[in-house]
Amino acid sequence: MRKWLIALLFLLGSLCLVVYFRLGDNTPMEKKQPSWSLVYSGRSPLGALGAYKDGFAACNGKGDLIVFSTGKEPMTYKISEYSFSAPPLEKNGIVYVGDENGIFHAFSPERGELWSYRTGNQIVGGAIIFDGLVWVGSHDHTLYAFAVESGKVLHSVDCGAQVNATPVLYEPNRTLFLGSCDGKLRRINLQDGSLMGEIDLESPIPENPVLHDGIVYVLSHQGVLVAVKASNFHEIYRVNTLSGCFAPPCIAGDYVFVTGENGTVQARQKADGELVETWELGERINTPCAVNDDTVYAVSGMGKLHRWLCHAEKWMHDVVAEFQTDCRMGCHVFGNDLLVPDESGGVLLYREAKP
Repeated sequence: MRKWLIALLFLLGSLCLVVYFRLGDNTPMEKKQPSWSLVYSGRSPLGALGAYKDGFAACNGKGDLIVFSTGKEPMTYKISEYSFSAPPLEKNGIVYVGDENGIFHAFSPERGELWSYRTGNQIVGGAIIFDGLVWVGSHDHTLYAFAVESGKVLHSVDCGAQVNATPVLYEPNRTLFLGSCDGKLRRINLQDGSLMGEIDLESPIPENPVLHDGIVYVLSHQGVLVAVKASNFHEIYRVNTLSGCFAPPCIAGDYVFVTGENGTVQARQKADGELVETWELGERINTPCAVNDDTVYAVSGMGKLHRWLCHAEKWMHDVVAEFQTDCRMGCHVFGNDLLVPDESGGVLLYREAKP
């Protein structure tokens, strides 16, 4: 009887140790850990990612276009002698992208370069296409509209200072919105390239405006967040957020996320810009992305993948992966996964584990 009692006490003690250590690291016993993997290893830093048919594409510092198609090996095409940081735009099998020497390219993987145009300075923003015209901004202070087929310049708009951003298209009114480093958000007529209005944020606009549910959200370098009704260019609100903003705002459900260069992240009410919560992360945070209304991801410059989950109107933050490599670009949603380009030219894939 005594031996049985000793054995029972030993088993109970072992169970208590297991429970203690499982609870001590705040890890639920049934939780499955997320997974990530390196899906591409390059030798030159990639620019921003862009969608490409059933996959995605990026250009690199060597002037190459790399196309990633589902179920196939990546394909590499030489399209420039200069480096890229802008995202490529694919339309009907043709890629449109500008390089850091200011040359805008129209390239077909099957036929090679179709046309190109040299602007007066580097191109770091992406392009949009509407009604036979492709629009892109340059550091030479100009927004260009090229004929898709020929590359002929049909319109040019003076933006007052260098343009870093990708224009935002609002089809119902056939207009686009674009911010530039002169601090002004411009509304431009897509039919003739005329300026229809401008709103001054009084400091450079370093990144893209964001269009969501008919509202344009734009953020200045000094942290001024402005919401504008797209249909009539009426300013809905203007609030001060963080200083040193280099990323565009990120919309998730009823909230807008703002990131500052010092690692501060804010969640604000989308309707009026009111502050909801602030996180001090202590490291540079790249452009965040929302995978749905209640989940936001952002990768840090040190390769940590941060996640925010909203439950019962409360945002919770955690770090879900550490890639052990530096990252200077934001993450991108691809199907049910996240793609993260790293500093060395690789692409990391993050997949949330299913419960």
